[in-house]
Amino acid sequence: MLKVTNRDVAQYLISIIRSKLQWIEDEQQKEKIKELASLRLNERAGRAATPSRIRTYVFERPAGNYKIQLYEPTMTEDNLGLKTWIASYLLARKLHTLLVSEGDRSRDRGPMLELGAGTGLVGITAAIDFQTIVYVTDLPAMVKNLDRNIQANSALLEEHGAIVTPATLDWNNPRHISLHNQEKTIDSEMDHVRFQVVLAADVVYEHEHARLLANTIERWLDNGSDARLVIQLPRRPRFEAELESFCSELERLGLEILGQGDEEGKEDWGGFEEESLVSVTCWWSVWRWKFPTQKSSENISTSEVH
Repeated sequence: MLKVTNRDVAQYLISIIRSKLQWIEDEQQKEKIKELASLRLNERAGRAATPSRIRTYVFERPAGNYKIQLYEPTMTEDNLGLKTWIASYLLARKLHTLLVSEGDRSRDRGPMLELGAGTGLVGITAAIDFQTIVYVTDLPAMVKNLDRNIQANSALLEEHGAIVTPATLDWNNPRHISLHNQEKTIDSEMDHVRFQVVLAADVVYEHEHARLLANTIERWLDNGSDARLVIQLPRRPRFEAELESFCSELERLGLEILGQGDEEGKEDWGGFEEESLVSVTCWWSVWRWKFPTQKSSENISTSEVH
């Protein structure tokens, strides 16, 4: 007899909430299904039922440990991106080793771009660890909380000579980045602007995301030999096809895997007690161009922010 765990149920409900339910024509019926799935998730998942709170993440580094504080609202059916998912934490914890352990020329990578930033944990740690600028991007509904978390850690960022800039980037329109609360954009008229490092965590949960995300990466990842794409994705049940499709899209672009691995993390879907946490396997990978151009494109500079 097949055993169904709390994790299986939670992941199934999440997949319903995140899905566009394209096979259902009645929009009211779609909303009702999502509403019911959200209610069932709140009943079963201790994390989803908790009120808004500030969570503290401690990172151990050779040069000294530091703490990042992030605000996370109560989750609803339309703001799952406002939770700091385990894949983001795992990537943030080891990011400082992924871009230097391979023997790259230096830690100086220049400005970076994060896609689907959520609460901003990965981007904030990247800015601190590499003392650089990181553009953290997401959909408009996520950017306000991104900005709030950046401001909450402003003293820490300043201490490390780091800058984090929130911005809107819709993968359906990948050539246009709109900087938050600034009358400035990085768009298709600036084709020379690219980033040597693009980051993303837990960003593929529908089949169509594979193509949209790959197109966005193609637009913004520098085409030189030093360019790196760093990804961390959970291996969720029944999402193997989406993961395979995403890898195929990256290979189609001409990217290849430089390093990869699996690691276990704990997701707090069952509540905050240790015994109620569920294990999640997450896959990390670092990609580079298989046939890079001889000369890198012009990277975005600090002056683009101000």
